[in-house]
Amino acid sequence: MSEPYSAFLKLPISRENLARWLTAPVPAASRWSDWRSIGGQWYLSEGKDLAASSDQDLGKLISECDAMLARHPDNRAALGAILKSAEAENIKVAAYDRTGTHVVAGSLTYSENLYDLIVFFAVARGAADFIEADARGLAVVHDYLWSAEDERETVAALELAGNGGSVFLAPEALGHAAGAFEAMVDAMLDGKDDPEFHPRDQLDHL
Repeated sequence: MSEPYSAFLKLPISRENLARWLTAPVPAASRWSDWRSIGGQWYLSEGKDLAASSDQDLGKLISECDAMLARHPDNRAALGAILKSAEAENIKVAAYDRTGTHVVAGSLTYSENLYDLIVFFAVARGAADFIEADARGLAVVHDYLWSAEDERETVAALELAGNGGSVFLAPEALGHAAGAFEAMVDAMLDGKDDPEFHPRDQLDHL
């Protein structure tokens, strides 16, 4: 049985810059060289852990992720594909908060596949080109569904910074990152409208 991880991003971004990001080309994962730091347990050829993989094996992985990203004409289409992973309408989001200061997007049932996770993080990292220099965003892959509450795993989290900055968080910081989306996830699972992000799916109007 598949137990897909959730994937969410949070961006402090103006509507003008959000529109620019959504219509911009999707970045290639090969733009970044730190994918060995993504977190989680992943194995490539010959049973080698991703962190210890050869440059050749890593290059093949990232090349295949680049091909996946290149299927989308722009970031809006890539984000739409991420939202389509949701197994129900009420467990996906692409919406501005009610104050109009930041946007949240993602799916509660995204994927447990490393390729898909790299695609998600590449899309999120590209958004950092469009946020203000002193702004900070967040992208998280977390198990909000399948384990007991005290056993839920944050697979990886990425801090986004203005002027295109991004860095994977250290293991000790992962729990705080997942907490940034808990209230929203609780509303999803309770089947309730979220006053912070209502309606949840605004992608066609952003």
